Amino acid sequence: MKKYLLILIGLSFFFALPAYAMPTQIEVATTTLANANNGNSTSTFHTPTTSGELVLVFVADAGSNSSTVTDNLNDTYVNEYTTRITGSQFMELWYLANAPSGITSVNVKETTAHLGAVTATHWTGIATSPLDTASSPTGPSSTPWASSPITTSQATELIVGDVYGIYNGVNCAVVPSGSWTNGYTFNPASGWDGANGGGTMYSYQVVSTIQTNVQDTGTDSGTCNHYAGIVGFEAAPAVPVINSFTATPSSFLCFGGSVKLSWNVTGDSSDTISGVGSVATGTASTSISLSATQTFTLTSQNALGTSTASLTVPVYTCGVIAQNVVADRCIFL
Repeated sequence: MKKYLLILIGLSFFFALPAYAMPTQIEVATTTLANANNGNSTSTFHTPTTSGELVLVFVADAGSNSSTVTDNLNDTYVNEYTTRITGSQFMELWYLANAPSGITSVNVKETTAHLGAVTATHWTGIATSPLDTASSPTGPSSTPWASSPITTSQATELIVGDVYGIYNGVNCAVVPSGSWTNGYTFNPASGWDGANGGGTMYSYQVVSTIQTNVQDTGTDSGTCNHYAGIVGFEAAPAVPVINSFTATPSSFLCFGGSVKLSWNVTGDSSDTISGVGSVATGTASTSISLSATQTFTLTSQNALGTSTASLTVPVYTCGVIAQNVVADRCIFL
């Protein structure tokens, strides 16, 4: 007489959440633009850049001209915007993505010498082609002020804001509001040229969820008119993302039975499974026969690191002669 035993087996799974590097500011360097320097300004980093960083350069100028930006390694910077905010003031944002190691200074050269301010900063944890979305400076608006909105497309991003406040005889003590962090504020004691007041600020926030209609916002202590811009830069994938690692059948396995291992990984350059060896990257599967309970560990790697996921396939071995997949049971004598 045959006996039937229903064996319920639970497989343990590990699912990795999408992983991104956390954007981190390394240093801020500031300097002023002056007529005496023939429109040249050099901002010096005490900590040199490392490979892959993002360098941002904010320029606020009291003259009616534009600038060129380079560094001690003669890199070419991208001009995200150059916006004239009045007849004689303008603001610019330049950036260098995937920067090389060893940048120690950033040089801004005006086409015509005028007064102004330069803020340079560098960040780690940013994608090699990072620009997601941007809104050029708009205005004027009085306090409190706000930029045009942007909507990000990736969960983890660096969002930077840029504001320029200008008004005759008033120094604009601009401060950020809400989730914004003050990266650097320049409020000249006597205005750009001793007669006109003004102020400029670079602010930022690092977000971990997609942002909808986010704006650069803040206030000042005076009655300045403001022009504000906002830009989103994507964070870099930190390590491979293991979206799933599963075994089929998912409820039981009998002695000598075959299990199908399936995986879905993004950002991987190589994958291995313990007890199996090297396997295909991305989305793939493989089958293997088992005679005993076994734990499998999927190891996914790229240049930035390693992710792992494990599952255990229990195998019932005592007296099993066949496997009835439809009935989800092992058959015994």
